[in-house]
Amino acid sequence: TAGTAVEQVAAENGIAWGSCLFKHSPKRKICPHPEGEEWPKNVGWWHIPSQFFPLLNSNPYSGAELFGIVRDPFDRLVSEFYYLCTLKVKEWRPSQCDRNRIKFPAYMNEWLSHKLQYKQGNLALKYLMDNSHFTTHYEYVVGPHDVRMLDYVLVLDKNRSVFQRDFARLMKAFHLPIELRTMQSISSHHEQHGDKSNSSNTLLSTQHLTNQSTFWIRRKYVDDFEKLGFASG
Repeated sequence: TAGTAVEQVAAENGIAWGSCLFKHSPKRKICPHPEGEEWPKNVGWWHIPSQFFPLLNSNPYSGAELFGIVRDPFDRLVSEFYYLCTLKVKEWRPSQCDRNRIKFPAYMNEWLSHKLQYKQGNLALKYLMDNSHFTTHYEYVVGPHDVRMLDYVLVLDKNRSVFQRDFARLMKAFHLPIELRTMQSISSHHEQHGDKSNSSNTLLSTQHLTNQSTFWIRRKYVDDFEKLGFASG
């Protein structure tokens, strides 16, 4: 949900946000390694809601004013499908998808239904599975006993214009010289990396979600719909 783009422009200005706050491996090339102990590798600690920190006797968010970005669950889940199914395969990160089928609506819905119906064995697995990519956004905004965890919440809208406007206003309020570049769509990202098969006229969208998929999305992300104001219809 725009996290990488925000982390990158901040790091270019010498500011560590998100994954750049954690000393871990692998790290984004643009991130300077912070001081302190090394965090266990291959875990997206920055994707775990701040309500669970401190962890390992450390809380990189301590004393900071926090902002986060939320997104319509339907748009988010289609984006997650493409993101996780097109990541570079590595020894510690095997492929999760049949990449020959990612253009087919039936496969996307089958994949999403499996992810959303998966029953985690315990609370820790709930957040560590897929590095918290399926955690509800409401859990980042509000913690136990209705404690507000974020000071500012930005919404990633479909065409990004409102988000980029609100991000610019937030940076101006804190006198930070951080400007987002024009954010790419999924299709342009794939074309830039040589994947012509995912051009805008073949890319799947929320219109391809089945009733079963929308049922599971509404069920899992009920707080995002009801409390963050996204339309569930």
